[in-house]
Amino acid sequence: MEIATFQLKYHHITHVLPQTATVRCSYGYTLSGTNPRVCGASGWATAPQTCAKNQNCMTLTGPTGGSLDCTGTSVGSTCTVQCNANYVTLSDFTEVTCQSSHLWSHQTNDNSKGLFSPCVEKKAPESRSLAVSMLIEVDSCKTADEKTNLISGLETFMGSQSSITCLADSQCTMEDVACVNENSKSKVTFNLKQTADMTNENVLKTSDTDIQNLVTGNSVTFPITTSKKRETVTVSADSASYTSEVATACAAGQVQTGDTCYTCPAGYKSSPQCGPCPAGSYNPTEGAASCTDCTGGKSTFASGATSSSQCVEVCTVPQVQHGEFNVAVGFKLEPADVLSLTCISG
Repeated sequence: MEIATFQLKYHHITHVLPQTATVRCSYGYTLSGTNPRVCGASGWATAPQTCAKNQNCMTLTGPTGGSLDCTGTSVGSTCTVQCNANYVTLSDFTEVTCQSSHLWSHQTNDNSKGLFSPCVEKKAPESRSLAVSMLIEVDSCKTADEKTNLISGLETFMGSQSSITCLADSQCTMEDVACVNENSKSKVTFNLKQTADMTNENVLKTSDTDIQNLVTGNSVTFPITTSKKRETVTVSADSASYTSEVATACAAGQVQTGDTCYTCPAGYKSSPQCGPCPAGSYNPTEGAASCTDCTGGKSTFASGATSSSQCVEVCTVPQVQHGEFNVAVGFKLEPADVLSLTCISG
């Protein structure tokens, strides 16, 4: 890392032409003109080079397993992370903005290159189920016959509802149906067990909404046969009684975030929990328990490195007494980058 407004190098051999002058601009500036500039027998053969301050943010590279949808690189432009089908991002953010400093909002001292966390492939969980509970407004479920009759009526009703997506599309099954008498009403519980499209965590969430809409809309009504008089009566669900919860169990070795399962990717370590390799280390293998440190005093420009080739010479902008650089203190740069130093007056 060198300190200059720009760097000018002359390549000169006494009394021999042509001679050349090479300009390297300070970080944050862009070179215009022919480089190197050539001096021949008749003088300079090309126009002077100039360094102009960048008016745009750098062009970003999208994440592994995904891409970027950018509106441009000018101030105020945005880039949005888009993961491939059946992939999910491990990033804490999905949109970045080009700021007036001409740095993207995620370009920090710890990520000066503006890199993104990867998108990882979703894995099928070991199981996923939706636990449902509701009250049926009938004083039943006190005897075995009453339980059998009410459960049979509910199962017939649920199976006839095309609006319950996962049942209608054969993506789930209704299991573990039970009922108990609770304060002169019948509390029924059951599980919807997902059986298809297992990487799609929205299958049961959609059906959860479908059932809740039926209950709150007073549309859960079905006939049952009473055990005493052997007569058929129509019963309905208490519209305010619906509760539910989706439970996902990932397979051994998988990582679970909410209802999504995935394998801890390259660039991350799985122990004690899945997280990116710290700056200065790397890991090329998914599911690895640890990361490997860079050697020879080298480091990486950000966390999450996947290869030893990302271990490079990294310069950190220092604090200078009575002056400041044109780049923030702590920002990481390459050794070839040039900085401008402004001294305080006096």
